[in-house]
Amino acid sequence: MKVSPIISYNYQPKHNASQKNSLSFSAHYDKYAKHIVNMHGDGVIYGSGSIKNYSHLFRNLKFYQIMPFLLDKKFPNGAVIYDYACSAGYEASSIVMAMKDKLPNEKVEKFMPVYAFDCNPQIVEEAKKYKLKLNGSELKSFHFFENIKKSDFLVPTKIDRNGQVINFATRNLTNNIIFDNGNIFEDLESGKLSKKPCVLFIKNTWQFLTDYGSRKLAKSLYDNLKSKSLVFIGDEDIDKFYGMTTDKVLLDTGFKAVEDRFDITYKQKKNRTLYNRITLFEHKNLSDLCFEKP
Repeated sequence: MKVSPIISYNYQPKHNASQKNSLSFSAHYDKYAKHIVNMHGDGVIYGSGSIKNYSHLFRNLKFYQIMPFLLDKKFPNGAVIYDYACSAGYEASSIVMAMKDKLPNEKVEKFMPVYAFDCNPQIVEEAKKYKLKLNGSELKSFHFFENIKKSDFLVPTKIDRNGQVINFATRNLTNNIIFDNGNIFEDLESGKLSKKPCVLFIKNTWQFLTDYGSRKLAKSLYDNLKSKSLVFIGDEDIDKFYGMTTDKVLLDTGFKAVEDRFDITYKQKKNRTLYNRITLFEHKNLSDLCFEKP
């Protein structure tokens, strides 16, 4: 039996598909997926909707400060963006909002819409409601952006019993994200993706694949993506504490780490009333999280 290193908060009963899941399995994934042991002693669990991994808007704020500039540099004429294991739409929404904050509209339009796929039909139907539940830290994330406001994208309606604010997306999001069912293994092999260089977000999901599944996915990406395509992975995909080495898997397959560096400025509003700002200058790249097909 293959035991996942995932800790107990990743467990969620199958029937609760409305929760934020970063990866939802289906039968198509079973041969590539790890068996997950629930630390509460309920035994081995796997299958559609059985994994709950914490997900929220702007997961890794530094990533979203750099990513739009990288895409603009690599694809001056735009490119198709795919977000796999999209769950309820938090990552796809983050991509759109970050792009609109950092780039002028005429450049952003060359990358829209974002095609967001999940293999769990229930979670896709949830995403199509364009309803996001945000906690306090997620709402504060908007302080790191200079050219967008939360009200441009989200309209608060009520607070649920867990203290999360339920927001409905405005047209700035609904017109720029297309949700659908998708299986990345099948989509790559069937030639469903763009025939031109494209951008894939496959973030914080590799941890749920077996070693064979990870290598299979990396090779399929390498074999089927056009040259100059980019693959983004997440922090948890390279978390050495859990033995995650997705970066090495991609490099061993033939991908190259993206070394482009950017001078970025963070201007964070410290106080909503006074709007005091702290400016942090950093020289950053995404070499740990972004890989290019040569």
